[in-house]
Amino acid sequence: IYRLASLLAQSGLSNKNESEALIARFQDDCSERNAPHTVEAFCEFLVGTNLFTEWQCNKLQMGKWKGFYLDNYLMLEQIGKDSETSSYKARDARDGKLVRLVITPVSRSKGPHIEYRVEPYVE
Repeated sequence: IYRLASLLAQSGLSNKNESEALIARFQDDCSERNAPHTVEAFCEFLVGTNLFTEWQCNKLQMGKWKGFYLDNYLMLEQIGKDSETSSYKARDARDGKLVRLVITPVSRSKGPHIEYRVEPYVE
């Protein structure tokens, strides 16, 4: 649980104080319900706060803490992938709007940077 909270802070999805507060809330919640204090239960708790997505928690559980942000966009979940691009549901940090990011990997980009385009997000 503490490793996951540390990765949350490293990722920029929360800061150290927020991560510690989430652990405390989780432990209180588990104690009240007499529930186990497992990493899986912590992830369910995090998703239940609506502050994090299941996709983000799964990545953190795998030890991946990079790649949640691209410029001003917070990636919420991967919604597609083919041989040329990957698509993500993302939130624009400037105005909070949901968008679809279509990302071309660096290996297929014309330059040394990640290329992407922003499209309206439609469910």
